[in-house]
Amino acid sequence: MKDSKKYCRFNNDNNTQNSQPSGGERVSQSEEENIREKVDYYSSMSENQLYDELFKEVVKGKQNGTLTREGLMNFYNMVIPLLNEQQRQKLDEIIKKLDI
Repeated sequence: MKDSKKYCRFNNDNNTQNSQPSGGERVSQSEEENIREKVDYYSSMSENQLYDELFKEVVKGKQNGTLTREGLMNFYNMVIPLLNEQQRQKLDEIIKKLDI
């Protein structure tokens, strides 16, 4: 994730044209395409590599102020309907570890 603001909406930018409210509503087609591109990119990485990438992005986001609790929960609500039970549990564990 080179730019979490662009791909995952961890930020709280209310001026974004395709901004989706929390609650698991359908994302726009361009957002869905961006998500699919990222899934393809990260799918070849091991779990440890994924954790490393994630926590690098978390540190960057905390430092530059683009990672907020509200933004993270918006992301969570957007992707949770796409996950199976095991993936949901893993995501819940990760969010608890992020300490935001």
